[in-house]
Amino acid sequence: MKNIFLTQGIYKDKNNSLYFKTDINWIIYSQKLKFNIIQINSLSSLNTQKVHGIIFSGGNDLFELSKKPENLIRDKLEKKIIRFAIKKKIPCLFVCRGMQLLAKMNKLNLKKKKNKFHVNNNHKISFKKKTLNVNSFHNYVVNGKNKNIITLATTIKDQTIEMIEHKKYNFLAMMFHPERTSPDQKKIDLIIKNFFKL
Repeated sequence: MKNIFLTQGIYKDKNNSLYFKTDINWIIYSQKLKFNIIQINSLSSLNTQKVHGIIFSGGNDLFELSKKPENLIRDKLEKKIIRFAIKKKIPCLFVCRGMQLLAKMNKLNLKKKKNKFHVNNNHKISFKKKTLNVNSFHNYVVNGKNKNIITLATTIKDQTIEMIEHKKYNFLAMMFHPERTSPDQKKIDLIIKNFFKL
């Protein structure tokens, strides 16, 4: 069984203590797709076992968009993990906030949407000349171009970017959540299985 490492959200409690938090859907999803999920809380945790892949999960905002200390801590940690993945040639899946981080690092644009089209809704995207119906839980959308980034999917309604891949590294990113239910869940599962060669 492959070891896929997962970054976690960082949140503050009522006593201003920071703690890591993982969506239980990732645990359930790893059991469904039959991979071993290991939560990352430091760069050193990647040295504990063989790393077959890394998932940069959703939750939190980028520090650039919301100046909270937990966002800054997470940005710094995840950028270190990306550099580690590049050095070790590890496949990485970037989900929602993860895709936003990858987009900003590659100089794509992030814009907050005033309407609720992308918040807690399903919507259709154009992917490889087909239509996928996916979930959506994000306030910020991605636009723009970069020579190192290939756009794989856009929303049919407003043409914002929903999936990208990197030309040089084995990086796949999506704004929707594969670990949460979508109308076209089986097709999404197949994308994840193919990417990590599960």
